[in-house]
Amino acid sequence: MTDLVVDGNDPNGNPYQINSVNVATDFTSITLQNGGYIQITVPCTLTCANFYKTTGGTSTPAYDIEIVGLPGQRGIDGVQGAAFVPVQAENGENAKCDSAGGACAHYGRDGKDGNTGNPGGDAVATQTITNGLPAPTVTLNLGNLSANISVLNLGGNGGNGGAGGNGGTGQQGGNGGSSKKCGAVQCHGGSGGKGGKGGNGGDGGDGAVVIVNFSGAGNVVPYFPQSLGGDAGSGGAGGNGGAGGSGGGDNAAGSSGPNGEAGDYAGESGNSGSFTINDAIYS
Repeated sequence: MTDLVVDGNDPNGNPYQINSVNVATDFTSITLQNGGYIQITVPCTLTCANFYKTTGGTSTPAYDIEIVGLPGQRGIDGVQGAAFVPVQAENGENAKCDSAGGACAHYGRDGKDGNTGNPGGDAVATQTITNGLPAPTVTLNLGNLSANISVLNLGGNGGNGGAGGNGGTGQQGGNGGSSKKCGAVQCHGGSGGKGGKGGNGGDGGDGAVVIVNFSGAGNVVPYFPQSLGGDAGSGGAGGNGGAGGSGGGDNAAGSSGPNGEAGDYAGESGNSGSFTINDAIYS
């Protein structure tokens, strides 16, 4: 067995991360100095004959040993509503004279209204990804403990839901038909598409059962708060209204589409873990 020294002044070695089964967990002694700390994210048994902690340095960790679940990822955003092809609505027919040419057979016709923009896509449901992971089950056999240390037991926080996609822009209105005696009347552009719905927040991971054994003059101070659930994603913005077509009369653009709805719910907090320290239970 070897000695482990975790130095807070060493950015490459602090924290000492036990994040796979290939990382060493059995030592003759462990020394935390200058604010060094240990972070554990996988189930394991950390063992040493002697555990030391010295003060000094500029780094001040919140906890000397962190036993934590990985946080959930943010949900995937919805896609923006697709644009219309063709971009512009059909034009109106030009005014037409009668067969004799002395009277108007019909006035210029209105251009066609632009179609409403396509709705934005809903945020992708990724609940298994947005949920935080539970804290790993860990045993700490610390041997002769010479100082007081703090140990955190916390599941991963849930990820926030993705945002809904923005609505597509409404189709441009068609141009009004040209006039001969009377000008054509112009129609409105299409309304923008509705924004997509936001995703749900992920649930926080549960805390684990952590067992700590030690002897000596030091003590272990346990912390086991609840992890937090992620926030619901926001709805996408409504698409812009289509431009009005040109021609005689109004040249009004369509109205913007409505915003999408937010996700249905935020994630739930994880359950607190517990400690068994020298056979005394803390929960």
